[in-house]
Amino acid sequence: VATAATAVAAGRVELRRADIEANAPKNAASDDGGVTVDWLDFVPVWQRRVFGLILRLHRLEAAADARLGACQAWYDYCERLQRRMQALFEPYGEVRTNRLHGMIFAALLGKKVIFDDNSYGKLGHYAGQWFDRHPGIHAG
Repeated sequence: VATAATAVAAGRVELRRADIEANAPKNAASDDGGVTVDWLDFVPVWQRRVFGLILRLHRLEAAADARLGACQAWYDYCERLQRRMQALFEPYGEVRTNRLHGMIFAALLGKKVIFDDNSYGKLGHYAGQWFDRHPGIHAG
């Protein structure tokens, strides 16, 4: 018996570029009712500002030749971002993406991955080199 949870797990999340490397519009609809996002959808404006503060702190550490906590702040920042991404990807059985790190992240989560190459073939080259024998990753 399929439940709502198993129905969602069979769905697809799409991670689509919205920048100069994009081949399709960011808001291209998912054909199965799934969710379509890009990286900046994971990072609210306040968190982008935190990133800037961490970067300034790192530069200050270098200039002062002192440890002021930038490394720990960076690890904490990355861990929060990773948890947010994982929470979005986890319920879905499949990830379709035209982002290299989306392809890698989905593979690490054990998801079925369909990738659409970017404007200059980066994903296809990477997949050919590193995922050639991976049964769950293929071109769209």
